[in-house]
Amino acid sequence: MTIDLIITTYKPGKDFLEMLDILCNQSLPINKIIIMNTEQKYFERIAYEKTFLAKHNNIEVRHVSKLEFDCGKTRNMGVKLSDADYFLMVSQNAMPVGRDFLKALYTPFEKDSEVGVTYACQLPAEDADIITASEKKFLFPETSHTYSDKDLNTFGPDIYFISNGAALYKRSVFDKLNGFSNHGILNEDILYGAALINAGYKISYVAEAKVLYSHNRTLEEYEKYYFDLGVSHAKHPEVYAQEKFKENGKILYKATLEALSKVKDRKQIKAYKKIEKAKKKNYKKGRKYRQLPMSTIYKLTGSKEYWKRDERLRDRSTLDARAGYGRSEAEIAMIKDNPLSKK
Repeated sequence: MTIDLIITTYKPGKDFLEMLDILCNQSLPINKIIIMNTEQKYFERIAYEKTFLAKHNNIEVRHVSKLEFDCGKTRNMGVKLSDADYFLMVSQNAMPVGRDFLKALYTPFEKDSEVGVTYACQLPAEDADIITASEKKFLFPETSHTYSDKDLNTFGPDIYFISNGAALYKRSVFDKLNGFSNHGILNEDILYGAALINAGYKISYVAEAKVLYSHNRTLEEYEKYYFDLGVSHAKHPEVYAQEKFKENGKILYKATLEALSKVKDRKQIKAYKKIEKAKKKNYKKGRKYRQLPMSTIYKLTGSKEYWKRDERLRDRSTLDARAGYGRSEAEIAMIKDNPLSKK
């Protein structure tokens, strides 16, 4: 049994080297390290540090431009460079805890042959704000679980959840399901989770495998992220149930307000309510992205490169890219007869 490590990087810092050291000293060994880096000029400052190549002679690095990067396609490219039985997807800022981190992620595969992927518990970093810490606590509970299609009626689309912050994939299943979507704005991991569950496999969340992984978003970052999230949900209604998303949002909002109330910081509470209002507003805009002109989309999105690729893809298809943002006749008709232009 072999395991390869696949990391996506963009402007990696010294903490990236620390993460590599931890992963290369696991009780369960890593065979090969594959780095899919965005923008070569930002990687060189770390790659040519004297000890880097000397320590890690099993590394293969591939560079893509920011315009070329796609959350699904770039990771698929990394997988093609691996011939291991399993591969570990990790974000560059995820810091594994302990030498048995990888062993804990692998254990569910030994116990159940139907498990197709496992993912780790993400703990907030030391500098995480209350909003970020509350979100991590909601998404990554203290108890492990394994979900299959039998759990869909009970938990809904929550069972599709996977995070490529730190997730271990079985290669044979990944190939059978044709990997990640090659063109997506967000959530390539969750979309894969839906395909995996619907194909009869299982997803295991391993609370014992922990990584320190979080970053505090500004108001603007929340706005852009939730617009893109709305776009992702609108593009994949077969995966995302809007009512379930609203229900989870209410639970998280209540928990975060309670946490802020305990520290009695009215300024933070006011700021959080402002953030929450902006999230809802931009999420709704994202879900209705088909009604928006491209100039507005570029102002709202956190991934301008995605839309540039999207335009190129439509230009290569049988559709006139200027006719609309979708591929169906109904979408084209809607754009041509845009209700917003009738005000």
